[in-house]
Amino acid sequence: MVLTTNAGLPADALRERGCPLVNLDVMQENDMLKQVMRAHMMRKGYSVNEVVRKQIAEKTSLHDESCLFLTVLLEETSQLAMNQHLKGVQTVDSYLTMMQADNLASLLDFVIWRWEGLYDRLWPGTIREVLTLVAASRFGLSEHEILRISPDMPRVALTHFLNCASYYFYWYRGFVNIRHAALRRAAESRFLPTRAERQAVHRRLGKYFRSLP
Repeated sequence: MVLTTNAGLPADALRERGCPLVNLDVMQENDMLKQVMRAHMMRKGYSVNEVVRKQIAEKTSLHDESCLFLTVLLEETSQLAMNQHLKGVQTVDSYLTMMQADNLASLLDFVIWRWEGLYDRLWPGTIREVLTLVAASRFGLSEHEILRISPDMPRVALTHFLNCASYYFYWYRGFVNIRHAALRRAAESRFLPTRAERQAVHRRLGKYFRSLP
């Protein structure tokens, strides 16, 4: 017996497999969206006006990946709000571009595009290096390993990026890894679209680890 409070694609797949499924339906979708938005904003310590809140809720309700889609939208909205004072950062244009995303993949591609716009101005190639190396690793990499594999990358660039993008990564025993498989796929699609490119990154990692004593 499987109990769920949120109907969707996973629940439909279980039903197709003949699994006994009970939908408790604790809260309606709009109530769930409100709770997720409230919790995320409290954690980040910011608020959005009612117009933006309604736009995000309406955008999210159109997608099956509603929870992750919603939290990424909220995370990016908070980041845009915090970066609006930076010279050269067009907050309104970035927000409008973000709201054009019609699925999770295109939304995460926007996220990577925003990171490149922020960091490549000072440290070109940082985002590509970090994402491709971590995405290609099996269990993640330590900051020390990333810097050894990419000796031209400034430590301040890596540390600042991982700190600002902490929502998208997790640390375990000193290793940093990508939190969501969807972001890993987005990074590979943007930077490693071919098998040859993915193999090249794996060879870089292999060469580094073989060089260790």
